[in-house]
Amino acid sequence: TYEVWTEDQFAEAVQEINKKSSDKINEIFLTQDINPLTGNYTLTNGKTTTIKGENHRIFIKGSNAGITVTGEKTVLNLGANGYDKTLTIDGDTTAAFIVVSGRATANMYENVTLQNRPSTDNACVVIMGSNSVFNMYGGVIEKCRAVIAASGATFYMQSGKIKDCRFGGNRVISVTDNSKFIMEGGIISGCEADTGGGLYAENSTVTINKGTISGCTAREGGGLYANNSAVTIKGGTISGCTAENNGGGLYAINS
Repeated sequence: TYEVWTEDQFAEAVQEINKKSSDKINEIFLTQDINPLTGNYTLTNGKTTTIKGENHRIFIKGSNAGITVTGEKTVLNLGANGYDKTLTIDGDTTAAFIVVSGRATANMYENVTLQNRPSTDNACVVIMGSNSVFNMYGGVIEKCRAVIAASGATFYMQSGKIKDCRFGGNRVISVTDNSKFIMEGGIISGCEADTGGGLYAENSTVTINKGTISGCTAREGGGLYANNSAVTIKGGTISGCTAENNGGGLYAINS
């Protein structure tokens, strides 16, 4: 267990966790806000690390600042199941807040908020590569470009909210290059993009069993835009979404 309240202490905790040959499960507790976090810190080597906010915030600032989790069996938990204190991550960076790659997994739980990231080509969460997974079990992603899944990655949404996200180009939530989006719950609402206001999929797989996509807008595909993708909708709701041209709820091409 590591208690941190400065960037230097956060960096030391990550370094020690990566060096450990035992203690596969580790916890980082924030005892104060970390403002700013200016470096990029990578968790690796098959460890599980849980960041518990203790009602504090990490403000990420800088062109390459953020947190990366990479490597098979490496897991980053933002919050924890049943943990009732908040963790907020926001900031001003052109990089992603969280990057998941190399078959790693990131899990986001209730009482965690990712917010206010500038709307550039990156996103709050970027998942890259086959068997790299982001599981959203709760929490809120808002007022930013939300999630990018590419090159065979998986975004699994069981609960939580993605809301009021706007991006001047395509893809508030982008799933491309043989990636997967699986929705078993949660809400995507009030989001806006040129194409795919709620969700954009290209050469990928979309499965919606539960959950809601509502009040999203785009030029094409207000709720969902799918191009050359396998789309399965067995349940859930797409409602109140609008498009300037085609497909207020759903617009599918070669899908």
